Amino acid sequence: MDTTFTLDSTGGKPKFQRMVELLEAAIVDGRWRPGDRLPSNRELAVRFGVTIGTVSKAMSEAVRRGIVETRVGSGTFVSAQRKMEGLGPIEAAERAVNLSLNVLPIAPVGGLLEAAMAAHAKRSGSVQMFSYAEARGIERYLRTAAAWLTTLGTPAEAGQLVLTGGVHHGLLAAFQILLQPGDPVLCDPLCYTGFRRIALLRGVQLTPVAADAEGMRPDSLEQTIRARGARVLLANPVLQNPLATVQSGERRAQIAAVCRRHDLKVIEDAISVPLADPGAPSLATLIPERTIHLTGWSKSIASGFRLGYACLPESWRSSYQEAVLGAQWFAPGYYAELIESMQAEGLLEQCIQAQRAEASARQKLLRSWLPTAVSAGIGYHAWLPCGEELPSQELCELAGSQGVSVSAGHHFASDPDAAIPDGVRISMGSCEERAKLQQGLAALSNLLAQAKSGQRLLGTAPAV
Repeated sequence: MDTTFTLDSTGGKPKFQRMVELLEAAIVDGRWRPGDRLPSNRELAVRFGVTIGTVSKAMSEAVRRGIVETRVGSGTFVSAQRKMEGLGPIEAAERAVNLSLNVLPIAPVGGLLEAAMAAHAKRSGSVQMFSYAEARGIERYLRTAAAWLTTLGTPAEAGQLVLTGGVHHGLLAAFQILLQPGDPVLCDPLCYTGFRRIALLRGVQLTPVAADAEGMRPDSLEQTIRARGARVLLANPVLQNPLATVQSGERRAQIAAVCRRHDLKVIEDAISVPLADPGAPSLATLIPERTIHLTGWSKSIASGFRLGYACLPESWRSSYQEAVLGAQWFAPGYYAELIESMQAEGLLEQCIQAQRAEASARQKLLRSWLPTAVSAGIGYHAWLPCGEELPSQELCELAGSQGVSVSAGHHFASDPDAAIPDGVRISMGSCEERAKLQQGLAALSNLLAQAKSGQRLLGTAPAV
């Protein structure tokens, strides 16, 4: 492995500072990995073409930044951690790695979205996005949505659909028409935090159903229905948030059978289906007469693409539409029109494929650093199980002290008093650059390795 460096005087910086920057770059691009033992200061002086005094000064700075660590009697080792104590707010923010926000990077689709907006502006005039009449042609949008949902395995007709400002907006309306204050709603033990916020707003009680490695268990669902008398199920069968599980077609058929047997209505969060591409029929396909199927573009194109679709029984459509308007009066016409332009220009599928390719690449990177992390479908979040060696709360605190943020499992608990699996959700899309993501993953990997070996960092000067 080539770790010989050419040291220039870029920007007039002192040689020891350039040495630290090159060392850090070698860690990011994988030439040196966390845990690697550095050569002696004398050998480093030869590799960098500097004096031993310059190396000593550089190593002291690298220790301060958390790039290297020292172990008494053993030497100096690479650490991907970034010590945040003592840094100014700007420097700390630049080094921070946010793996807690479950969003998509813009970079993979930035050029495609710019082309789409330019094409729309040419066709319709950009000022039309501010027009109250922007939602005209809504039947055309619904026909487009029905065709798209059908390609994803949920056959739909325009008369079954309602436009929403995203899945969260659609969830608000679904809670309103299916649940009354005080009602229980069945869900996974760990679930999307938006479910909790909406449940609190509507005054309903999230009720966990035991799950396994594939998600909600049908036998436990049946038992919980009988025990609680619940009449509504909140399902997230594809790339479940936060556990990243995907239910098989057989498991969904079993869940559907329980719902039909007990006359259970279903709210199906299918936001990850376009990217995860599981190929199994949705619950809305299996039990269309009792399911509100919600999907959209925020987990397949861009998180700020606030357009969603609700597919539901036609008999529910009128009341659901009223609930949608009650939460947000103005229809998402600009985004609906933009989708029309993207389809006409052939950009829509390109965006989805670009995000799918990027998500796959980032999952590969995740597995190289954290092989125990779980993600059963293509997407931008994964679940990292934790154990007694390093519980999730301690991992979050240690990572946070190094400027890396992840989401502990207890944040997603549908019932704070129920037993839940210990782990953290890792969101891989909030870093625009893969190098930044790798920096955070390497830091987590290093923390887990230290916990497993019982090693602790020492803030001493580097060994010579």
